[in-house]
Amino acid sequence: MVPPDQARWQRVREIFDAVAVLPAADRAGHLAACCGDDAGLRAEVESLLAHDRSADDPIGRAVSQAALGAAAAAAVTGAGRRLLHYRLTEPIGEGGMGVVWRATDETLGRDVAIKLLPASVGHDQRRLSRFEREAKLLASLNHTNIAAIFSLHAVDDVRFLAMEFVPGEDLAARLARGRMPLDETLRVARQIAEALEEAHERGVVHRDLKPANVKLTPSGKVKVLDFGLAKAFSEDFAGSSSTSSAAVLAPLSTREGVVLGTAAYMPPEQARGAAVDKRADIWSFGVVLFEMLAGRRPFPGGTMVDQLAAIVTAEPVWAALPVTTPPGLVRLLHRCLQKDARRRLRDIGEARIELEAINRAPVAPPPSQPTAVARRRGALWTFVAAAAVAAALAGGFWVGRRTSPPAAREPGRSVAVLPLLDLSPGQAEDYFADGLTEELLNLLARNPRLRVAGRTSSFRFKGASGDLRAIGQALGVSSLLEGSVRRSGARVRITAQLINAEDGFHLWSSAYDRDMDDLLQVQDEIARAVADALQAAALGGTPAPARPGGSGPALNAYLQGRYFRARNTKDGLDKAAAYFEEAVRLDPGFARAWAGLSSTRAAMGAEGYAPPDTVAGEARRAAERAVALDPDMGEGYAALSTVRRAYDWDWAGADAAAQRALQLEPNNADIVFSAGRMASTLGRLDDAILLTSRAATLDPLNVAVHYRLGRYQQFVGQLDAARASLTKALELDGSYPAAHENLALVLLAQGRPEAALAELAREPSEPWREHGMAIAAHLLGRPADADATLARIIERQQNVAAMQIAQIQALRGRSAEALEWLERAYRQRDTGLSQLKSTAYFDRLAGEPAYQAFLDKMRLPR
Repeated sequence: MVPPDQARWQRVREIFDAVAVLPAADRAGHLAACCGDDAGLRAEVESLLAHDRSADDPIGRAVSQAALGAAAAAAVTGAGRRLLHYRLTEPIGEGGMGVVWRATDETLGRDVAIKLLPASVGHDQRRLSRFEREAKLLASLNHTNIAAIFSLHAVDDVRFLAMEFVPGEDLAARLARGRMPLDETLRVARQIAEALEEAHERGVVHRDLKPANVKLTPSGKVKVLDFGLAKAFSEDFAGSSSTSSAAVLAPLSTREGVVLGTAAYMPPEQARGAAVDKRADIWSFGVVLFEMLAGRRPFPGGTMVDQLAAIVTAEPVWAALPVTTPPGLVRLLHRCLQKDARRRLRDIGEARIELEAINRAPVAPPPSQPTAVARRRGALWTFVAAAAVAAALAGGFWVGRRTSPPAAREPGRSVAVLPLLDLSPGQAEDYFADGLTEELLNLLARNPRLRVAGRTSSFRFKGASGDLRAIGQALGVSSLLEGSVRRSGARVRITAQLINAEDGFHLWSSAYDRDMDDLLQVQDEIARAVADALQAAALGGTPAPARPGGSGPALNAYLQGRYFRARNTKDGLDKAAAYFEEAVRLDPGFARAWAGLSSTRAAMGAEGYAPPDTVAGEARRAAERAVALDPDMGEGYAALSTVRRAYDWDWAGADAAAQRALQLEPNNADIVFSAGRMASTLGRLDDAILLTSRAATLDPLNVAVHYRLGRYQQFVGQLDAARASLTKALELDGSYPAAHENLALVLLAQGRPEAALAELAREPSEPWREHGMAIAAHLLGRPADADATLARIIERQQNVAAMQIAQIQALRGRSAEALEWLERAYRQRDTGLSQLKSTAYFDRLAGEPAYQAFLDKMRLPR
């Protein structure tokens, strides 16, 4: 048992440590919270604080903050700033585990780091004995990337460690300047992995790996500090290989920044207080690696509690990773950041091997990234006079910022699959050629070493015989796969050739004569041949094997379903559904056909071709069947995410499915685009922009991608970027619904009313044209015109446009009417409500209790 007077002293020191580092203005409130009604306790702490403020000697102040006794402090300062044969020169750091000083070892004539340990170590003999045993183990570590512990000393009440002095800045200081280039990241990460590998092989777990514990020397050497000290300081490690999160957090709780920094790198099991082993270091390594690449942590949170909750429950913000992050590195991060330690990477040596392989691979130059911006709120809807506009929103309808265009082509490892030519008699197998093209495209996209142009972009060149260099430039790829299909009965002849888009040279070509039942094998052979020709396989990536199921007649029906699904018309979707149903009837285990059926049924409801309550159940069951049959197929999770988002309004479930699809197929343009829509649903517009920009890189000629990107940019205030994206969408398809309207609203926000009205007149969709006219009339100070247009919309479209009517009412400041129409949209299961958080129309309702209640009913974040 700790004597009462010693327990009292420890309590005084704990409060002093917590308050001493705070600004003077903040100390009184913190003291009151810590001491409560104990006036004597508060007086003792204030006495120490007074002494601390008047101390001119930094040594005396540091010794005091290290919770040393008065006699020890006097001994140190009275000895001329010496501890034994060490002369202390300058403080270089402090934290919950002690104060660190640079010092000179006068016996050996070298610089060392002296860590003055907290008084709690020396006051408890049992704990001190455990600490000394642990320190001996740590001192046995001898590796070029580990800062060595030389010795443990005692002077009166002072306990301190003599350690290797490492010059340079720590990784936390480097990251404060922004994210690190890929080559620098790989160099630092590999050396951290080597340090962890050495320690783990000797049975030592770091337990507190974070950027502040990684030193970057001027020569480029990386040194990991404080190996195992979290365990050595813990109250709970004796006789166990674990340490609780409380034990690690407790000594660090004197500074909020330190708490957040440490909490941010804890694995879920440590955050829950469960036992940890070397896999805790692997998680922390993944968080540090993510932060180096993205310039931000994977689990955001403003407080320690927020961060711990995100670590335990949320997925990393994968969209924050640069689009040029090598797929192998993304895969490594996924393995390191598995919440279930049993599914996590088991050996840090595997990470080192992967990093070395990636480092040997050629690296493409990074594209410029869109700038993340915070949404502008508050003054969005106030008006100011302008010469060209009768009334405009303060700061603009949206306040713009320019972003960069998508990346250009990636040398060497990028390919587009051009639609295969149908050479069958009478060209009656067009559906078969298109379907086989899509299958090859999707199979190649599963190779993490290849960037494959999306289906929509590739199919724009169907039947084209233009210049290959121009096609490659338009698609942003360096290679083109083209060929032909000739089908006769059950026999198929496929020719394929891989062409360098720069010079037209053939890189590889082959022909295959097969039965229909062997088609999956042919696809796999072609994909592997293409990967080998592009050296993707040699770089560590191999195509995923073809998905099971779908031989013979079932595959034929499936390919026809893919062909008609791409048309997205009522007739096309009806035919697609029939063919997909035929495919699953012939082969109930055909997962891709189930995913296609789900996507088709969901689209029928979203496009208004079938009652949502009818198709939702069919789409849900088909998606769940696809996932159950093939849990490693991204298409099934993407379909499930769509159903949960558009029909079930199960945002958490939809987001989880979208993230899983993205994890499985990060190069699938449709999946990346869908994940962007999910991010916008939850109001994460910065993430939505990052993901949709990435989709635009993968599928540069997809009009829907550019349209959505423009919408997201519009609502966060990137007006120039939004205008460019919407203009690109209209260049691809001048009749795309709502594109002219949104471009008009951007022009209006930029103070160009004449151009905006002219653009609205070009909108081919009457509902969207009327929607834009009502908004423009209101913003231009024409209330009568706005009233008349809104009346027409309500008369003609009230059963299909409740969400749009609510937007107009909210923009005009009519809160009650806006809420009434939102309720009507809710009753109608309006799929537009899934985008409630991604627009600025309802910002004026943010303070309305009824609107907050509506968000709660929608289960959307406030």
